Amino acid sequence: MPRQYHRMLGSRTYSDYSPDMLAECLNQVKNGEISQRQAAAQYKIPRKTLYSKLKNKHACKPGHPAIFSEEETEFEKCILSLSDYGFRVDSFDLRMVIKNYLNQQGRNIRQFANNTPGEDWLKSFLKRRATLSLRFAESIKRNRAAVNEDTLRQFIENLSTELENVPSKNIWNFDETNLTDNPGQKRVLTKRGCKYPKIRNSSKTSFSLMFCGSAEGELLPLYVVYKAQHMWSTWTEGGPKYTRYASTPSRWFDGAVFTDWFEGQLLPRLKKLEGKKVVLCDNLSSHITVKTLKLCKENNISLICLPANSTHLTQPLDIAFFRLLKIAWRKILANWKESEEGISYTVLQKQHFPPLLTKLMQAIEPNTVANLKSGFRKCGIVPINVELLQRLPQGCNQEAIENSFIANLDNRRQEVTKPLRKTRKRMNIIAGKSISAEDVFGNEEVENNIETPQNSTNKDDILCNDSSGDDVETEMKEANDEADFINVCNELASGMKSKDLLQLQPIVRQVERYVAFTYEGEIFAGQIVYFNDQEVTISAMQKSLKCWKWPAKADIMSYPWEDVKGGLDAPKQISKRGLYAIPQLAAFWEK
Repeated sequence: MPRQYHRMLGSRTYSDYSPDMLAECLNQVKNGEISQRQAAAQYKIPRKTLYSKLKNKHACKPGHPAIFSEEETEFEKCILSLSDYGFRVDSFDLRMVIKNYLNQQGRNIRQFANNTPGEDWLKSFLKRRATLSLRFAESIKRNRAAVNEDTLRQFIENLSTELENVPSKNIWNFDETNLTDNPGQKRVLTKRGCKYPKIRNSSKTSFSLMFCGSAEGELLPLYVVYKAQHMWSTWTEGGPKYTRYASTPSRWFDGAVFTDWFEGQLLPRLKKLEGKKVVLCDNLSSHITVKTLKLCKENNISLICLPANSTHLTQPLDIAFFRLLKIAWRKILANWKESEEGISYTVLQKQHFPPLLTKLMQAIEPNTVANLKSGFRKCGIVPINVELLQRLPQGCNQEAIENSFIANLDNRRQEVTKPLRKTRKRMNIIAGKSISAEDVFGNEEVENNIETPQNSTNKDDILCNDSSGDDVETEMKEANDEADFINVCNELASGMKSKDLLQLQPIVRQVERYVAFTYEGEIFAGQIVYFNDQEVTISAMQKSLKCWKWPAKADIMSYPWEDVKGGLDAPKQISKRGLYAIPQLAAFWEK
């Protein structure tokens, strides 16, 4: 049969009636209410068809039977199992799996070219299997895939204790998201072969928003953060009622902006509630400040962090709110870009964002309460249940799939979720001598007896200079400089007295100044981002062996001035790999 069947003119109609109409007609004939001729004339059903149905002839469905019967069920179970384990199967993968299966069985299906199922067979297969569907794959990071049942079970147990006797109106969840200046793509009618049929401006501009909702379905007023040094009055006109606006150089919610949102938006609402209040949030450093924790303690508020890398399972706003929000935003943005006002701008200007945000909140308002409640319910938070655990990959039994297949899935998932790097340690080897695996792992005495070579590098000249020579020589020089700096730090930490150590400089309250500060009993280096009379916001550096480096994601937090111990010289880069030297902190490192 062709892919799209077209009935020829003049041919008879075939099965021009519904199954319900046929069943009603047969019941009347069986009960003797009407004859077969009368039924055929009344229901427009051929008399021969009624006769065959009454005699139970041609009980099987017309057409070629399915090529696979029991195999299709197993294919379906395998696909579902792979999906649970985080490995998505596309249409090409399924067709290749079936081809390999047929080749292994020695079967040759004449309907399949080269024994490979076609797209038409795949469409029919999906029609027969209602549990399967084709959709875009959504990638998750390796650390998200590593979230296991034990972590979530412990989270639910601890949460059930915290939420005991707490009403749903006192349980809140906040999370930040962004709205971009890109309405997405959609199919349009155009001339065949036209590559760029639509002209519409878009950019990478985005706006950060803080949303906060309760398990009762209440949504707090919004908080918008622009990427700018200063705020202008036109950026706040026409926005939703009671919305607050701020700006940061990075468009992120840093510690100062988050504290302002907490004091101005969330705290006044929580003060009106009686009893214990519970606020769920992700464990971002900017969301946990000293001032915020003090306010929570004073107002009987429990700030509970969700398990790391699990917000796709435990964040109510992520589960049931943000997706519909983004869909509505793309529609509103697309309509604005087609309007007389929007078509003349290449970028969504900040003064145009508040009115569009008002339209967005009006569009999602009818479903806001239901979506918030379903988000808390889906995450297993309100009410507390184990529905959250059911969304994790489950082990398949023997009826679903063979044990060998499950073992293969377990191995593949362990390969994906295991750490990519193995912990290593630097070995000091005497020049001209070799070393074996037994010396490292089997005989610790051999390792302890290896003499450390004396280093002739001057402590003041350990920093490397850029060289235009060979790349290999440059990398070796950088590695030697890093090793020299580590040896110097070890000598400083172990051999020098405290009075001989390099003294910290006086504290200079100025942006971009480097300072040494303490956090949880350890000393760190960082750069001042913002400060006032009470506290200072610092972008902290990260330890790397005996050196320092900037983290991949900025670690910006607010600290009281009492935690700042002194000033530092600007760190000096000792490697193109992003390692910096701070000799003034050498003695504070772990010995």
